[in-house]
Amino acid sequence: MIILWKELRYSIRYKIQTINMLVSPFFIIYSYVLLASEYGEGKQILKSMLAWYWLNQIFFETGSGFYVERMEGTLVNYLMCPIGIIKYLFWKYIYIVIICIIISINVIIFGNIFGMNILFKEAIMLVLLLLVSSVPTWTCSLLYCGLCLKYKKMSDINSIVQQILGVLSGCTTNINNYSRIVRFVSYLIPLTYTILMSNKNMILGKYLIPQYGIGIIYFGIGIAIIKNSVKEMRQKGECEQW
Repeated sequence: MIILWKELRYSIRYKIQTINMLVSPFFIIYSYVLLASEYGEGKQILKSMLAWYWLNQIFFETGSGFYVERMEGTLVNYLMCPIGIIKYLFWKYIYIVIICIIISINVIIFGNIFGMNILFKEAIMLVLLLLVSSVPTWTCSLLYCGLCLKYKKMSDINSIVQQILGVLSGCTTNINNYSRIVRFVSYLIPLTYTILMSNKNMILGKYLIPQYGIGIIYFGIGIAIIKNSVKEMRQKGECEQW
């Protein structure tokens, strides 16, 4: 809880940066939405891009393998903290979920101002879907976090990984257009199921079971890699290497 409070205080302290973070996503996403609206797919692309943005934020906060902390030389302080590294990542996840909910509400409000005509019920269902689906996304980011801790340079390709995951999960096109091999990879990405459920306006359904099943697998593997990587870093004295 202290971690969450620290992040919230940081956001309150740096108001301009926080306002930029909360407002700018609409203008990033809406260019794609405007183009899709010309073909009658504006709402769906808005949902998909919002889902991708949640993944983007969760990966940046918890999946980068403590890139900023390693760069600043403060990771060793977190490793010495009795709270535990997984619990620390969990509270970081809770913080970014709060931010993402606010961002989603802002995007929906701005979308209606610009003529998207998103109904209140649709907006509530979309935010709830993104919230429910964020858990498997977080567990997937734990796996990536473990790999970044083990292979230090992986955090340098964080943005590329997010873009690839967005394309493979069907953010801007139906995954049925992909080849069988690519579709197989797509179904290993939790975001794919979020987009499939948003297409059908579902919060709970058949896609939730495989999504959480994959999430549990990623969670187990991710924690194992993180713990092993942290142990190796302590033994080799590489906690501040980046």
